[in-house]
Amino acid sequence: MLVLGLAVTPACSDGSDDDPSDGAQPDAAASDAGPLEDAAGDAEAAADAAGPALRFEVVKPAERDARWAGARCNDGTPFAAYVRLNPASPIWVINFEGGVGCDDNALSCAQRLIDDPDLTTTIPVPDGTLVVGPGRGALSRDPVSNPDFAGANQVQAHYCSSDFWSGSTTTRRPTTGDPVRGWFFSGHSNAAALIELLRQRYGLDDSRPDLRVLLMGNSAGAHGAHFNARMVATHLPRTTAAGRLRLFLDAGWMFDWAEPAYPIINTTTTDREVWRNARNFWASRLDPVCEAAVTDPIDCWFGLGWYPHIRALMPVFLQQSRRDSRIGGFLHGPNLDYALWQSAADASLVGVDWLWSGANVYHVLSISDPGWHTGVAPNTLQQAVGRFWAGGAPERILF
Repeated sequence: MLVLGLAVTPACSDGSDDDPSDGAQPDAAASDAGPLEDAAGDAEAAADAAGPALRFEVVKPAERDARWAGARCNDGTPFAAYVRLNPASPIWVINFEGGVGCDDNALSCAQRLIDDPDLTTTIPVPDGTLVVGPGRGALSRDPVSNPDFAGANQVQAHYCSSDFWSGSTTTRRPTTGDPVRGWFFSGHSNAAALIELLRQRYGLDDSRPDLRVLLMGNSAGAHGAHFNARMVATHLPRTTAAGRLRLFLDAGWMFDWAEPAYPIINTTTTDREVWRNARNFWASRLDPVCEAAVTDPIDCWFGLGWYPHIRALMPVFLQQSRRDSRIGGFLHGPNLDYALWQSAADASLVGVDWLWSGANVYHVLSISDPGWHTGVAPNTLQQAVGRFWAGGAPERILF
């Protein structure tokens, strides 16, 4: 196990604003702007000029087949994903988008509808439309910027369920997001529908002896990636058994914080109680093997609970700030004692074998080109993930 020290300032949000979206970045190329917005940037310009070859297809499973009717956003519109294929490649990158969530306890769904309405509804174009899409960072087509995954089949699942990709509701639930009709919280169902559709209609073929899959997520999407990792593995048993399904989590680690001076915003209880209430609110499904092994299922929300079970199933790479600006600073308020937070984070991360972690105040990195290249060569995030992808020995890169 290699331990390195680096002097790094991550190219990402410092958590100083109050925007609850958890992918904030300071530069234009990594902003909170949605993939369909006309944001300036070389990636969008190149894709636009090149035409269909660099565009993503918007895919809405519920509109393809009635079996996926339960794949839906909070407002009942169909869940969607961006898909960009390269039939010549056996490599797939499947990314779960982030964006916090709401539980009408710590985080108001009514406020979410005001702040992030695009994260409660479908992608606003018809099924099958070709769009520029989220082609940055780990989903870039630039082989210089993204040498391991530029030529891969690339998928980004659109986050619109506000439940950390864990919910399994089949009927609308009362919420301030829609006091009249209520909302669905169907993140787990959305993830399952996407993997089934990719298998059945897009060539994600477990029988291929060269199939390799990087399952990943950012922030709430990183939590969704590990909550749903076993489901993905069930669909890809040969690939999983051969060690060719790998999990990359960009800011996807929580620990059981119980400091009364720094509760989650708008609450007065421990983090455990907040997330237990949220799990019930969303009808969440976490890792089933973990849930079967513990007395309290909410243990599987936290890294120390789920990590041993998922790590036994597949290799896991974690990028995690030990002074996280969202899981720490946003959720626990602007006056959080970061030194105290880091001490708890350090203790919780001891057993993680592949770890890239700074003591800076930042959050997600892999969704932007600058963030993807944060660090000092040969240990930038992109380079470290590349060694993980190549099957190298585990490394703990701390700075």
